[in-house]
Amino acid sequence: YWAELQEKYATFGFTHCNGLGVVAVGPNVPPKVRALVDLTDDGELAGLVRSAYARLGAAVPTPWSMEGPSVAAVRRRLDEVEHELGDSRDEARRTAAELHYLRQRVADQQHILDRLGLVAKAADAIPLGFSRGTVGRVRDVARKATRWVEPGSSPVRDIFDHAWYARTYGLVGDRKQLLIDYIKDGANAGRSPNALFDGAWYASTNPDLAGMSRLEQAEHYVSLGGPEGRSPHPFFDGAFYLKNNPDVAASGFNPLVHYLKVGDSEGRRPNPYFDPAWYRRTTGVTGCAAQAYLAAPLPRSAPSEDFDPALYASTTEEAAQAGLDPLVLLLMRRDPRHASAG
Repeated sequence: YWAELQEKYATFGFTHCNGLGVVAVGPNVPPKVRALVDLTDDGELAGLVRSAYARLGAAVPTPWSMEGPSVAAVRRRLDEVEHELGDSRDEARRTAAELHYLRQRVADQQHILDRLGLVAKAADAIPLGFSRGTVGRVRDVARKATRWVEPGSSPVRDIFDHAWYARTYGLVGDRKQLLIDYIKDGANAGRSPNALFDGAWYASTNPDLAGMSRLEQAEHYVSLGGPEGRSPHPFFDGAFYLKNNPDVAASGFNPLVHYLKVGDSEGRRPNPYFDPAWYRRTTGVTGCAAQAYLAAPLPRSAPSEDFDPALYASTTEEAAQAGLDPLVLLLMRRDPRHASAG
């Protein structure tokens, strides 16, 4: 191609590096360009010009001046850098979400402390002649009243899914109204605050909490039980989640709160056999994959490549007899066996 241009136009070629050609086209060529292309190609002056520009080019560092230049290697490195940047952006988004959550919790707790400060002052104003038991009962009544007046003062708000609660129990109302219903009546009537907290399960698997009401047990889970690794539902293995997500364990976050807010969308598993990302991809569901799985009619699709519910059900009659999902049954029994879908 360069040879064809040389036949049609006045040209001057540089030979250093990968080469460079200057072509004079048209009647209005600048005088300096005209002087360059008029040089005799093999003349001494042309050699001096080429040598000068070669020295200038060598003084400018470029990515292509690396030892052993390889376009493929550079492209691979660029792909690696783009991947690293993507990971950094994802981590920044997760950190921002957690920071926002923490700031909101600090603001909420400060508001609660302000409200409870009034309760404490009222209790302190009780005559000193009253017994400690009487004062304690007054404080307990005051705390319960505060829950009803300000439902946001109950830790259970962090795991309360008002849309699921209304849909599951046939109720209507906004979030505050439904949360008040759960606090006043729902918890002790056996209702759950979301699909992944089963009050009866939590009570039966934590006999040390037998002296508490169902509401107090739910509040215990949010404040203490979750970070300790206790499980709120057979489908959500708290100890497993903390062990496999050391960032959550180190942060002190309640694992279920973390899972509902960001963990499910990030593809973190609530138990060894349920893969949220895989389940969304293979079934087309949106939103919380674990909630969608538990809401699906029986028989359900495989929860991951690691578990085949039909194969597991064929090894035990209990699932069919009890009308239970095979995966939930396995998790309830803490059965070490599992059936691979592969």
